[in-house]
Amino acid sequence: MKYLVFIVAIVLFGCKHAPKKIAAVKNAAPVLEERFRLKALTSKRGEKDSIRLETEREEKLDSLRQIKLLDTAMKFAIKHQHDNFYTKNLTINDGLGASATLKFGFLFSKEKRHLILKTKSAWDLHLRVLYLDRNKFKEVIHTVIWDLNYVADTVRDVNGDGYKDFISTTYYSAGCCARNRDEVRLYLPGDGNFSGSYTFINPSYSPNEKFIRGVDYGHPGEVPLYKYKWNGLKIDTVEYIYPADTLKKNFYIVKRYGDENDPTKRRVINSIPKEYRKMYGYNWFIDY
Repeated sequence: MKYLVFIVAIVLFGCKHAPKKIAAVKNAAPVLEERFRLKALTSKRGEKDSIRLETEREEKLDSLRQIKLLDTAMKFAIKHQHDNFYTKNLTINDGLGASATLKFGFLFSKEKRHLILKTKSAWDLHLRVLYLDRNKFKEVIHTVIWDLNYVADTVRDVNGDGYKDFISTTYYSAGCCARNRDEVRLYLPGDGNFSGSYTFINPSYSPNEKFIRGVDYGHPGEVPLYKYKWNGLKIDTVEYIYPADTLKKNFYIVKRYGDENDPTKRRVINSIPKEYRKMYGYNWFIDY
């Protein structure tokens, strides 16, 4: 009898605790899922960290290439500082085509000599202008451009003062519309330096008139033509011309952005003035 009671007790005890074991197994599933999720997240973070570290390493290597290029180029420039004019291409043996281009002489005026130095590495293009002042080179312009965005640099008179100015042109790899971007620096003959940077989108220069004409960034049918005028080192806004309809029959002339929406501040014309029709970007503007 005691033996039977003992067996019954064991059975009852097992039945009483079995649900808890099943619940424990069920509760383990979310825990395992969370562990797998955390493991995957940790793996992704590790990959991102690895990419970040590799990017930082490449940036440091690129900076070292730029330093080496600059050192090589300046040694050549100092050695040839008494020349009246030269152009020179230099490379370093890094297997990635890093190079330097030098152009030296009376580039902006007949009185002072300047050096235009471009150093191109795997990532960036460093664009410098240096003024030779009493046998020493003085850096007066330095800009860094992502190599894929670089288009050209130009030396020409843009404001009609008789001195050549410096223009660097870029074209962004991402964007919807015509997007030539000029950074203009006016030459200051007194000290061989340059003004601050003026930025123009899709410009055309008319130095004899002192005008800058262009088409702003945006979609045809929405974006305006613009006309600015040099006033010393300042720029005056002359006008903006906006499309007034989708039929190319009417246009609004205004003085400021936003005034095309104000009937009291806009003037209606039925054709674009001829002065705009041959400029860069006009075909983009009128293509709607």
